[in-house]
Amino acid sequence: MRRILIVLFSMIILSSCAYFPSGNMADLLLAPRLNSRQVALDAALRETLNLREIIYKYPLSGDFRSPFVFHDLTGNGVEDAIVFYAHAETPDSVRFKVMSEREDGSWYAVQDSPSSGEADQIDFVRFTNILDTQSSNMVIGWRSSARGEAHLGVYTYTESGFRREISHPYSLWNIHGYGEELDKITVVSEHVGEARQLSLIGRGLGGGVTVLDSVQLPRGRVLQMLSTNPEESFSAVFLDLLSDVSDGGAQYIATSIVRVNDGNLEVITGNDSLDLFSETMREYHHATPFYSIRFGHPSIHALIPIPQDNRAVGEEIPLTDLIYLDSEESFSLFSTAAINHDDGYILIFPEKWIDNVTVLVMPEYREWRFFAISYDGGQGDELLRIQTLPAGDFRDIFAQYTLIGQRGHLNYYAYISTREEGDRNPLAIEFQELGTMFRLL
Repeated sequence: MRRILIVLFSMIILSSCAYFPSGNMADLLLAPRLNSRQVALDAALRETLNLREIIYKYPLSGDFRSPFVFHDLTGNGVEDAIVFYAHAETPDSVRFKVMSEREDGSWYAVQDSPSSGEADQIDFVRFTNILDTQSSNMVIGWRSSARGEAHLGVYTYTESGFRREISHPYSLWNIHGYGEELDKITVVSEHVGEARQLSLIGRGLGGGVTVLDSVQLPRGRVLQMLSTNPEESFSAVFLDLLSDVSDGGAQYIATSIVRVNDGNLEVITGNDSLDLFSETMREYHHATPFYSIRFGHPSIHALIPIPQDNRAVGEEIPLTDLIYLDSEESFSLFSTAAINHDDGYILIFPEKWIDNVTVLVMPEYREWRFFAISYDGGQGDELLRIQTLPAGDFRDIFAQYTLIGQRGHLNYYAYISTREEGDRNPLAIEFQELGTMFRLL
């Protein structure tokens, strides 16, 4: 009997593995197959280099994830190809070659660009207008896995091929117009034992690409950087930093704001303005920072979430104050919000909800419920439910729920409590109002 059970159990285990694709596992680990255009490029490159073994290099992030990057380099409406590769003998030195296409579909080499040096990885490839609005510059992030370093290269394409304009170390980067005609690059560079800097790279007075300005950042590791939408009145960079301040083992982050104006950087919060910087200090919860949040309000360029002092009681969710830098360069309260980091959304409270609504989490339903605060000790009226479910999942109660958002494999549903007009809570909202409150992070 025991032998029969063992055989049956083995059959169940084998049958449960039937979803694995058939074929050699090594085949599943191969790089994606080339399309016909890439096959022609591969043949031309091997013929040009007189090599059989070529190691193609794939960008790790960004819009271009293929070693074959197609872009109109000359402005004639015809795409050229930039191919990233390494010789088999020197796999840790990435090169790139410019190829042009003939009318018959074959390709020929135009230029073999210089080696990237000691970089063995491509972080990203980006095209932007730094020197001229009519022609684009290529920006490449190079990484050396052995040295743990990264540098950003800016290249201009000329009749003789690509020319490197500048190389600059970076840990974070951002490309933005900052309200001007030509783009600029903001770069955070971090060196062991040295101060962290924010640098602004753009077109210099002499016509080349140069570092326009640099400022020292407050102490702390920079977690993220974002730029405000370009406006004449205020263009800035917001940086979330992991502070050196700790309290009983807890870590804190704070936001440094740096104004960008006519090629110059001005630190608004941080360094000499530590009082303003300290106002943005908040606890670094569960290894997930409270990110600076953009908001499409004409006078607000970014919102910084500050968790309220009152902590969660039981399953109650601590709320977050959203502050912004006003025209007097001091912080003002915009609103209060409930931020669901796990499911990736934020609910910004209307003014009538501030200090009058609390949130309870129902983990068994993956749902947050919003209640009016009852000051007599009882349970307040329920106002809203927001539930997150994988796409395709369905429950009978959804006859009362409305789909309010979708992202990837997740669907977001809302239920608003309804009552007769005379019995309606003054804090109640309508679905139209919910549309301005709910946002995906």
